[in-house]
Amino acid sequence: MEPGVSSERQSRSGALRDWASLLLALAGMSVAGFLSASHLLQLSIPCGASSGCDIVARDPSSVFLGIPVAAFGLGCYMALAGLAMARIMGALHPLWIQVPRVLSGAGLVMSLYLITYSLLKLGVTCLWCMASGLIMLLSYAVHEWSAQVPTRRAAAPKWTFPVAFLLLSVTGAATTLQVRAAIHVAESANINRRALASMPRTELVPESAHILGNPNAPITIIEFGDLQCALCRETFRPLHKLVDSSGGRINLVYRHRPLLGMKGHEYASLLAGLSEIAAEQGKYWEFIDAVYEGQSPGKTSLNISKVLTDLGIEAKKALKRANSSTDLAYTQVKLDLAVAKKLSIVQTPTLIVTSKDVIPEAALPRTLQSVLNLPKFARLLKN
Repeated sequence: MEPGVSSERQSRSGALRDWASLLLALAGMSVAGFLSASHLLQLSIPCGASSGCDIVARDPSSVFLGIPVAAFGLGCYMALAGLAMARIMGALHPLWIQVPRVLSGAGLVMSLYLITYSLLKLGVTCLWCMASGLIMLLSYAVHEWSAQVPTRRAAAPKWTFPVAFLLLSVTGAATTLQVRAAIHVAESANINRRALASMPRTELVPESAHILGNPNAPITIIEFGDLQCALCRETFRPLHKLVDSSGGRINLVYRHRPLLGMKGHEYASLLAGLSEIAAEQGKYWEFIDAVYEGQSPGKTSLNISKVLTDLGIEAKKALKRANSSTDLAYTQVKLDLAVAKKLSIVQTPTLIVTSKDVIPEAALPRTLQSVLNLPKFARLLKN
């Protein structure tokens, strides 16, 4: 074989490896970029039919020195992409070959450690971690191969930079779409996502919570509502039916968020207090149902005394207690309001879907089904 032909083939082979390195780095940037954004924005991470990604994201091992581990991966991939681009454009200093080899090797070791930790320590599989690990493995293989070949290359074609820029743009667009898709569900309700993600389940569903349905249901829907809210009234019956038809897979917790000081909600706080008084006699859900039914379209003004009497509650005594904000009946109402304040809930109804070991999701009535269709909840409904 003539030297010129051999040299040309080596040049093409080297260029091919550099392009492969760039493509792998861009794929890694997309994965690590999405994970970094999801961690910083406290977004739920889609993970196939499991919730392993959320469990890994909430584990302390996902943060190092206060920085998401995924952000370190993003930095590594960006460096690999920059070095690959430099080689493609003709910068063939030996360091441009050896540095990516070291970076990808270190990234591979870290990926293998995190995958092993999630599998053995946490007992879950994170598909995004597996994808990043595979990318790092392929990247290391390419750079190891590149380190064994001569560095002489032909001049980069004129189309090199535009194509590389196009690939970078596609990567950025793909990552942005992934993040926006995750934000779409999270922003379906006006709520502090960071506070929701970090709030313990015991605070979302305290021991004093009123639960409709199977107390051990794998999925809990929490409604922050106002008993004079028309949309809450329209939502209550469908939620009740959803619980009844779930086969014990969903339960409902109603928490008070009276819209204090708002016109048309003058008695919302009073009704909240009365519902807790009704709860003392085991009539909590019956009271809420009767109150909403009494405000249905076509009905005249709500007769609170009649509602209480029909439920077998002494109306005069209950109203006297409810007119005192220091009555013990308001303990739960104040607790609910405190949680609503932490979550920045200002509209009713605001729904929260939660389950064990997953990041809760906020929803409005119109987006509830899409939240329940998320893989981490859908699998619980199917099992």
